[in-house]
Amino acid sequence: LHRLYLVARQYQVTIPTLILRLGDLNLDGPPYLIACFRYREHSRTGRNPQLRLQECATIGGGKSHLIWRDRTPVGTSERPGGIGARSVSNVFNAWRENLKHRPQEFHARYAWTEDIGLAVIGSSNTPEYEEIVEIASKDGDKWRPASVNAVTSHCLYALQGGTERQCYIVYVISLVQPRSIPQNPAIEF
Repeated sequence: LHRLYLVARQYQVTIPTLILRLGDLNLDGPPYLIACFRYREHSRTGRNPQLRLQECATIGGGKSHLIWRDRTPVGTSERPGGIGARSVSNVFNAWRENLKHRPQEFHARYAWTEDIGLAVIGSSNTPEYEEIVEIASKDGDKWRPASVNAVTSHCLYALQGGTERQCYIVYVISLVQPRSIPQNPAIEF
């Protein structure tokens, strides 16, 4: 996440714009899926506003994996189909609840952990999680659903005075064999 932030600053573009273009590059390195979630309506129906995947890029050896547009971080009993990104859902819901009690007073980056809850973070200290994520994997010439046990990280970006429609969440999924990580990673301030 920190490298995305630095590259976006260097090229003077937003992180969602950078994610949109990352898929066009042939970057070597470990396989990652990099997703951007926003609160919006379904792109095809124009209804049912909720937190949805807007952009997804694959880098490194991850070109045979993707997450379909409009997927939600977690499903509900009425609408299954989330990708299993509980950390994304948790940070958004906590931030939105916080927004009900006081407006967004400054530009900030947020993360969520079980031990701290919602926390303002720096650009280089985002927590990592081990999550089972639902993605699509290419099998020959067809895309098939797949569940991967992956190390993930997220960051919610909020503008001063911003609303739920103006924030976005960047979610990075490492497709490298997951390592053992603490259940409640510490956040350094």
